[in-house]
Amino acid sequence: MKRTLWTVVAMIAGLGLLSACEKKTDTTAPVDQPAVAEPAKAPDTAKPAEPTPAPTGDDKAAAEAMAKALAEGGKGVDTSDAPEYVVKMIAHVKKINELVKDNMADCDKTVTVLTKYMEENKAELETIKKAGEEADKTATPEQKAKVASQMMALMGPIMQDMIGVQMQFQQKCQAQAAKLSEIMKGSMGK
Repeated sequence: MKRTLWTVVAMIAGLGLLSACEKKTDTTAPVDQPAVAEPAKAPDTAKPAEPTPAPTGDDKAAAEAMAKALAEGGKGVDTSDAPEYVVKMIAHVKKINELVKDNMADCDKTVTVLTKYMEENKAELETIKKAGEEADKTATPEQKAKVASQMMALMGPIMQDMIGVQMQFQQKCQAQAAKLSEIMKGSMGK
């Protein structure tokens, strides 16, 4: 399955980090105690699982470049000519992370503030998404790999903090984290 660079970035921006919100948990459990997990289900033996095909061509080159950039923390990657849509998208990711961090004391307020931010920036987010999709259609595998490396280099400095903030929010505000995940999906695409 081919993934556009925008999809990868959107997942990094929150969809992937908040996907844990969609797991069924007991939201009535006290915050200082872990939620009760669902009992394990017996595997469905009626149909064997098909193996996930290995990435090929464009996807493989971009995935390898991203893995390398992530492993190296983006060090040594020249981001001076990163596409404008990538730079703008990373700025939104940083702002979203700041808003979650600054408002986390009040779970409902966090959702309200982020909903407002996403609505106010909906047109620009859609423009960024379209620019990424268009660039992906015409980019060579080498260009895709370069942009993937640049994305990871630009995300590197905030990645650790972002993961921590998202995990903390998900643990503290389970019901609101699910709402936040839906807001992100609706505004940044899936």
